[in-house]
Amino acid sequence: MTSEITFPQTEAELAETVRMTTLAFRRQVTPELMAGFWADVRRPGCRPEHQRILKVDGRIVAGALIVEKELRFGGSVFRCAGIGDVATDPDCRLRGLGRQMMEHCLEYMTDQGYAVSVLFGITDYYHKFGYRPAGCESSLTLTVPDALHAEAGALSVGPLRRDDLPAAARLHARTDAALPMTFVRSTAYWQHLFPRFRTARTLREGGGKLVAAWHGEVADGVYVVRQVVSQPKAPVMSSLLAHCARAAKRAGVEKLRFHLSLDHPFARHCPEYGAEASVRYPRNSGCMLRVLNFRSFARKLLPELSARVVAASLEKPLPSLTLATDLGQLGLGFDGDTTLLEDSPASISSRVRVDQGRLCQLLSGYRSIDDLSGLPGVTAPTAALPLLRVLFPQRCPYLWQADRF
Repeated sequence: MTSEITFPQTEAELAETVRMTTLAFRRQVTPELMAGFWADVRRPGCRPEHQRILKVDGRIVAGALIVEKELRFGGSVFRCAGIGDVATDPDCRLRGLGRQMMEHCLEYMTDQGYAVSVLFGITDYYHKFGYRPAGCESSLTLTVPDALHAEAGALSVGPLRRDDLPAAARLHARTDAALPMTFVRSTAYWQHLFPRFRTARTLREGGGKLVAAWHGEVADGVYVVRQVVSQPKAPVMSSLLAHCARAAKRAGVEKLRFHLSLDHPFARHCPEYGAEASVRYPRNSGCMLRVLNFRSFARKLLPELSARVVAASLEKPLPSLTLATDLGQLGLGFDGDTTLLEDSPASISSRVRVDQGRLCQLLSGYRSIDDLSGLPGVTAPTAALPLLRVLFPQRCPYLWQADRF
């Protein structure tokens, strides 16, 4: 028996991979499912060599798709490798092929220089490979009668056009930069999303300038909005809510639900009209992160840590810290409001021990240092806690559903 891990060399091999992946997830191949997986392998950020396959005696028995992304934590942007469509032929399961595929992907992504990796995983599997949950499932629900109290104002409503995408992208980027964790969307990716957003609506000022957009549809008796783009101005956000409420009323439903980070300006605006917030923290599943190249990860992290120190206006001088992880040590020194990467570890009294997965949770805001202190493998001196709370505040990290894979 011979085996090799490579990528599809021909269109026929790619078609065989798509068919195997479809069977692995659904057991029954339909044109619609096949079309969905074809769209996955051809999305922006996927190169031919990113579709990794395991062949045994020439037969494709397992595969995984690597998606190149940029992952943003505030002011720090990391080169990120996403993993999706991890699949094993149903006839070849329980042979360790999935583990072999994942171990190969980790080695491949590390060799390619990616700083971090993200995936959206099933329960109790991917933690074996160093991934930890780092993103919430959060939403805001309002009743239609309550939401109708929002003022629509004089903004005009219309469909999202393809030539609106640059303006929508700029609005989205400005708002997302202030959120705990987001993917940077390229122009090509916005073009890729346009067919999915074909029923999206926009709000415009009198001169035609786009100031908001949303994508909503009725699902299970609720008007569900999974994408919001808006100027962070109260009149614009009120108008957006009012028009969503009107759409829900026309559809004959009684509730609206917005899937977004509760740190989003629109989510912070909605409680004015009465809202129910929901946050779920998946256990060993959902949005999961791990560090691949620790040194590049550490250097990219500095701008955001510096910004957090500046915003907190802490009393100077600040103590040095050493974050000791399973991948290496990160020494943090502070020169005024600038965070420096120190080659020499700080004193043992300021050593914080945390594995790389827990560090991802702290950085995204998924967990706080107070939550993690005392858990197995996590130690933090009491004197370091005030600074750690500033560096890693707890927030509501959420990745838009349109960005998932």
